[in-house]
Amino acid sequence: DAVSLPSSCGLVPGAMSSGTKKNKRKKEVKKEVVKELLPQVVTCTLADNKYSGIIREGPLGTQFLDCADAKYEWGTGIKYEGPFVASKIQGTGKFLWPDGASYE
Repeated sequence: DAVSLPSSCGLVPGAMSSGTKKNKRKKEVKKEVVKELLPQVVTCTLADNKYSGIIREGPLGTQFLDCADAKYEWGTGIKYEGPFVASKIQGTGKFLWPDGASYE
């Protein structure tokens, strides 16, 4: 009796060895040259807010804001100028409100 295998097994019926050996050559593994790119300052819109600074890539493809001199403007007009570390405002920065008020 013939046994049918589900296609998810990856085996194809009739693909079993017929007794003849094939000359198997090992494939050469090509090494990819990874070039480290210097961080670049970008300006982008994030959920109706504007960010100007460096966006870094973390583990598993995550992205985060990370810049010593970034600018962030909320849709309400409030602005922040200063450092971001791991997408959080950190260190000494300056907040500016649309009415001209500021806080350092």
